[in-house]
Amino acid sequence: MTSALAATREQWFKHVATSVDNANAKIGAHRQRIRELVEPIIRQRQRQRGQLRGAAAALNIPLDHTPSVGATVPMTPRSLTLAAAEAAANAGGNEIGLAADIARTLIDQIGAFATALERTPVTANRLAREDEETLRDVLLFFLNANWKGAITGETFIGQGKADILLRWRNRDAFIGECKFWRGAKGFSDGLEQLLDRYLVWRATHAAMILFIRGPRDVSAVIDSARQVIKGHGRYLGPSDTATGEHAAFLMQAQHDRQQIVTLTLIPVVMPDRS
Repeated sequence: MTSALAATREQWFKHVATSVDNANAKIGAHRQRIRELVEPIIRQRQRQRGQLRGAAAALNIPLDHTPSVGATVPMTPRSLTLAAAEAAANAGGNEIGLAADIARTLIDQIGAFATALERTPVTANRLAREDEETLRDVLLFFLNANWKGAITGETFIGQGKADILLRWRNRDAFIGECKFWRGAKGFSDGLEQLLDRYLVWRATHAAMILFIRGPRDVSAVIDSARQVIKGHGRYLGPSDTATGEHAAFLMQAQHDRQQIVTLTLIPVVMPDRS
């Protein structure tokens, strides 16, 4: 019995060794065929690459990145216009997304208005002597040059009249409230007015346009305004739509806790110059 098992074991080992030898022979033959097919292709590619690099070197055309040489070309997105938004919507574009793009464009343009005032202190100082309504009207004049009169002021919405409103395709794409800085309490009252009285259910983008006059610590004023917003009962957190000095915040809507409102703080600094 033992000898029979030993013979069977020996025969099995021989069979396995033969099978391995046969398999290795087939694999070797296959590798040789692959090599014969691939090597001419690789050599041809190498020759072409060498010829290309030689021609590029002769013409002084760099093919490799040189960290010390190069130029950065900034990509500046084109500003959205009312006509472009209409065309996109008519082509099947998402109206909610387009309304958000309109709001962001308006915020950028109000920021440009703020920069223009900072650079013309004499004019800014004259305007600073006026009231919020006068500044709002000047801002509306500036904005409507781009939006063809679509932006209105003192417009009835919700439970009051918004300083700045852009209504597009039955959506309140942007609602803005203009306020002079008269301390944290006054700013808080204006914030409550915007959030609780003007923001209807469909409104998801709003802004507090804060005019800062005279000899003040501007950074301290802006920080105080931000703290007022963060201390509001419906504050959820920062928004990723903030740009530059324009901080943006996520707020819960008044009548729908599932609805999120993006609130942007836009400071407009008016230097005290005569």
